[in-house]
Amino acid sequence: MIITHYKKPWPHFSITNLLSIENFLKIDEFSRKLNIYDTRSNHQIRDGEIYHLLSNTIQEIADQLGIRTDGLYKCVEFDIIQPGWAYNKIHNDNEHKVLTFVMAISKTGSGTHLFKEKKRDTYKKTTEWIPNGGNGFLRTNKTWHDFDSLTCTEPRRTAILLLTDKEFY
Repeated sequence: MIITHYKKPWPHFSITNLLSIENFLKIDEFSRKLNIYDTRSNHQIRDGEIYHLLSNTIQEIADQLGIRTDGLYKCVEFDIIQPGWAYNKIHNDNEHKVLTFVMAISKTGSGTHLFKEKKRDTYKKTTEWIPNGGNGFLRTNKTWHDFDSLTCTEPRRTAILLLTDKEFY
């Protein structure tokens, strides 16, 4: 696991080589078997081998970032978004989220769009798409972002790894 930190437009980080190849292939295979209900399908995983693998990964990320996880919940979501979809909502994450990490699974995809403020004209950058890695941040009232699959040629498959102060799913 290699972590790179960025300061602008607000503190965030990227990770490469997150999992062993064997474990990444398990995650990839699991994500391909999930049901697709609409243009965006979100699946919360609460138990089983894949949950435990990614729950341990959340702990490893937290340890690398120096985050104490006592009293926090580890949440795992798989998100499958069909090409051409757009959220079109610059937002901060739910106030109960402490850490958000978006792990790229599909070979191609689009990163997260980062904004200085909650205005489209304050766009600063789009994070890199890093299969078996990804991008994350510690949530604040200034972590404005958005995401889409407008440039995707295949479904955008991600695992969203979260630390929360409350179990809200």
